[in-house]
Amino acid sequence: MSKQKFLIILCAVIFFIGITGSIFLLNRPHGTWIESVQDNEVLYRLDLADEENQQIEIEYEGRVNVVQIENHKVRMLEADCPDHICVNMRWLDSSVPIVCLLNHLVIQFADMSSDIDAAVNAVFMCFFHETIMEQHGWSDYIELTKSRQAEKL
Repeated sequence: MSKQKFLIILCAVIFFIGITGSIFLLNRPHGTWIESVQDNEVLYRLDLADEENQQIEIEYEGRVNVVQIENHKVRMLEADCPDHICVNMRWLDSSVPIVCLLNHLVIQFADMSSDIDAAVNAVFMCFFHETIMEQHGWSDYIELTKSRQAEKL
């Protein structure tokens, strides 16, 4: 077998493994618990299997996000942010959380098996949040937020 054929087969195998792994990782978690987290504080932890259809308003510095629970699913219905990426993410149906960067809000499936995992996830989401904001040129906003948090202490 020529070296070129070997490289093509190797790339195809790596591509197949990557696609299969992505599908596996992005599948919906087995549980029905969700949580909304704002500034590393869990605001709500709800079991979608038990919740009635409702809308929850979550405020942050005068801006409001409206979370909708309907037919045992959850989504961000409205948001007072300029880009509305969180609203466009539609229904939460995978392990990828719904994130509103400006309002520091994360809606995600909750793993009720371990509080240590939740703490590690909160630290990761805080790092992820700042990294994304820095990539979008919001460094000044990060510094302002940090200075406000320091004032509260």
